[in-house]
Amino acid sequence: MNIELTDREKEVVALISQGLSNKQIAKQLFISKSTIEKTTYTIYQRTPYKNRVQLAVWAVQNQPTT
Repeated sequence: MNIELTDREKEVVALISQGLSNKQIAKQLFISKSTIEKTTYTIYQRTPYKNRVQLAVWAVQNQPTT
């Protein structure tokens, strides 16, 4: 399945697949937690995945890169 994500979305997915929380991702990317929440919501809208586990499994299998 070919899913088009922005570079920022790919970064967030990669960090989710590493098990980081929204707060940890925000800190690492130097952006707010609410921005991560909005980005994650957008990712869920653009993919068939509706939770972090499904998204992480897809990320590990497909290794989205920036």
